[in-house]
Amino acid sequence: MLFAETGKVVEDFYVTGLRWSPVYLYAGAHPVLFEAGFACAAKLYGEDIRSVLGQRRPEILFLTHVHYDHCGATGYLKDTFRGIRVAASGHSAKILARPNAQRLIMNLSRLAVGLVAQADRVDGEDLVDEPFRPFGIDIELSGDSQISLGDTTIQVISTPGHTRDQLSYYIPERKILIGTEATGCMDRTGAFIPEFLVDYDEYVASLRRLAALPSEVLC
Repeated sequence: MLFAETGKVVEDFYVTGLRWSPVYLYAGAHPVLFEAGFACAAKLYGEDIRSVLGQRRPEILFLTHVHYDHCGATGYLKDTFRGIRVAASGHSAKILARPNAQRLIMNLSRLAVGLVAQADRVDGEDLVDEPFRPFGIDIELSGDSQISLGDTTIQVISTPGHTRDQLSYYIPERKILIGTEATGCMDRTGAFIPEFLVDYDEYVASLRRLAALPSEVLC
């Protein structure tokens, strides 16, 4: 089944903000987020997350990589949900430590506002002229590790190829895989397009690693 909207996908798992560039919410006993989308859509993400969690707060924000369209709203989410920790690869942490990388993310985030406003099913009035807020990584993750959150496990999988810092996340108890570009991007016809920007061979190896997981929900 193709889920192409925001809202509840399966029990405790939601697509928030933008259906084509979302923040994923796992609303279990220990809520966590995956991805941080565009800076200009920060308010949309925050409102959707609050509508599900109420007074509860997400504990960790997991980033797959730090392209501007995957980490843009991180600073806003950190300010909105006090105490949330940001988790990503050590490679991502090194990228964000470079002032020129932060400037590039900021510039691309600013340029993206008009493009996002023109996208299908997006009301420009719902977007904010939200500047990218620089941030650091609180939890540096390595591939093939895992984080336990009560009765939920987040498996961390190193999946380079799209970028060198790319991680994917798997929730075995729910068979949910957050791979983003590591598993390709779907075009308008429903076909998946591979996204190997830095290394084709590594991308294929990563894809095979993810294909071996018994997934029922693929993001």
